[in-house]
Parts: sequence; C-alpha cells; structure tokens
Amino acid sequence: MVWFGVVIAINLQRAFISPSVGFSLFYLQSVAPKEVSTFDIHKSAVSFMVLQFIVLLIVILFPQTVCWLIDISVTTGT
Repeated sequence: MVWFGVVIAINLQRAFISPSVGFSLFYLQSVAPKEVSTFDIHKSAVSFMVLQFIVLLIVILFPQTVCWLIDISVTTGT
C-alpha cells in the first residue's frame, strides 16, 4: 500500500506541473515578473517533468526503493 501511495503522489505532482493544466504553473505565473512569459514558464517545467518521470519509472521497476527506509527502521527497532 505504501508503494501504491508513492506512485499516486508522484503522478499527482507531475499533474501539478504539466503544461496546459498545471496549477503550480499558474501560481508561478501570478508571482513572476511581467517579462516572464507563460511559454517560458511552461518550457522550464519540462525538465522537472522529465526528472519526475524517471523517478516514477524507477519506483515502478524497483518497488523496494520505496520501502527501504521503513524496512531499515523495522529491523533496527528505531
């Protein structure tokens, strides 16, 4: 269940910054200087989307990456 929650959270985060509907992009546009265009903001979000897609692939292909910290704390008793 933890793995599924992490996958959903990563997908939600990607949705918040994906151009055309990204809420975070609209927030950023409201605080950005007037010289910064909407296209510039959307273009700059692409690199973050690529990084999040790579992390999503890693989490899907290697589910143990999600629970490693939980497993360590259970085995050490802390």
